[in-house]
Amino acid sequence: REAILLAFRSSAMLGALGEEELWELAGLVKMWSYEEGTVLLHEGDIEGSMFAVCEGDADVYVGEELVSEIVAGQVMGELSMLFSKARTASIVAGQGLLCVEITKQALEQVTKKRPEAWGEMQEVASAKLA
Repeated sequence: REAILLAFRSSAMLGALGEEELWELAGLVKMWSYEEGTVLLHEGDIEGSMFAVCEGDADVYVGEELVSEIVAGQVMGELSMLFSKARTASIVAGQGLLCVEITKQALEQVTKKRPEAWGEMQEVASAKLA
């Protein structure tokens, strides 16, 4: 659980959550390991999960163009989940990718007591679109 919490604490977006909320969220997620080259998220899909990277890295593609890399402590898929919109990019696993899946349901449960945290996370995530 400590690796999960470290990844959460490193994420600017999840910084909207307090320590107690992060602990609760850590108990609601699933850990996944992906082989290099595996497509985790597909551009255009609408899904209810995002991922926090604990180890390794992943490549971000818009169409066929490599636009960035995601590393430990960053999240991916948050725009689609937070705004219920189609994914803006595809994510392909790099070497040694270990991440946790955070479902929309889990995040809603954690923010139920403090709904303003959802808006704070949306604000941080929106900066990616600017």
